[in-house]
Amino acid sequence: MAKHNTRADKLKVIFATYPKQDEVFMTSDDRAFFTAHQADSHGQTLKDQKVGHYTRRLVEAFVKAKETEETETGDAVKGATLTINADETPKDETPKDEAPADEAPKDEAPAGETPADETPKDEESPKEESKEVDEREALSARFQELTGKKPAHNIKLENLKAAIEAAEKENQSNQ
Repeated sequence: MAKHNTRADKLKVIFATYPKQDEVFMTSDDRAFFTAHQADSHGQTLKDQKVGHYTRRLVEAFVKAKETEETETGDAVKGATLTINADETPKDETPKDEAPADEAPKDEAPAGETPADETPKDEESPKEESKEVDEREALSARFQELTGKKPAHNIKLENLKAAIEAAEKENQSNQ
């Protein structure tokens, strides 16, 4: 993946990664946050404590203007940057309600990375899940019968099967 060195590039990636997010707060060290409070808190730890407030509309307009200028002149816009102004952060803004669980987390958004909870998960059907539960119960009962101990509650099925095989072999060699 290409490096995103400018603030505009980072913001573009953030807004592309979080399509439902309409605003981002960015500290002087280019760390992005979805709430002003978190950005302000992090900003207090920095030498330059300014926090910028960026909206999706502002960033899209800037990127579009930059690309248009680039195609017309053949050069990148010289000196075109998104800057932090001290008055960009709204001080009297009330926090937004919590997002539903299916939305992106409302904390730090690393540029160019997708949070782990947004990766697609293999969802099992209820039938497959009940089969797995039944199989786990049967294997646990068998393990307890062989060893006299309950298996660990978080043991993987493969490991439980291997432990049963080992216990069966041990019981056969003891007889």
